[in-house]
Amino acid sequence: MTRQRTIAIDVDLVLTNIIPKWHSWLLAQSLSFDEKRYNKDLQHERVDYNITRYYELPMDIDGFDFWRQYDLYEDAKLLKYAKEVIMNWYMDGHELVFVSYCFQNHTDSKIKFLKHSLSFIADEDFHFISTKSKGFVRADVCLDDRNVFLNQMGNKTLCIKFHTPYTQCEEARQHYITYNNWKDLGEMFKGN
Repeated sequence: MTRQRTIAIDVDLVLTNIIPKWHSWLLAQSLSFDEKRYNKDLQHERVDYNITRYYELPMDIDGFDFWRQYDLYEDAKLLKYAKEVIMNWYMDGHELVFVSYCFQNHTDSKIKFLKHSLSFIADEDFHFISTKSKGFVRADVCLDDRNVFLNQMGNKTLCIKFHTPYTQCEEARQHYITYNNWKDLGEMFKGN
């Protein structure tokens, strides 16, 4: 028998990766792109989380305006195997809550993307929280790519960190398990 858990799931860089879309947007706005430095940092898995630092932008352009678009997630796609794993968790009776920090304006787009991509989740079972204070979400399991959010979770929460090549703003103070993909993560929950 599967033990029901509450699973808190981050969206950006855990369920979907729209960073390539941000790069394209920045390229279209920028005066120049330090591709050499970016590729070197990517090779060493230390890409600045604020990728605007690789671009020279005109004075009147805020690189984070990308994240303020109303339709930001309109063409977003789930990462490979995410849908299957989440469907299995849902069918096994786990309570799922999507917890994501949202910029002003794009919250509705993110929710619409999740509901469309994970349409098997009944409306009454769909839970979404936009917050930077993820530690207030009571969960048995937390999936995130950022130390700052995993550090907020209590020691009773199983923390799962999705590996990315991006820098962190905090050192990890919370024990976590690292996964690189949804397929391996799905295997962890089988029979639990």
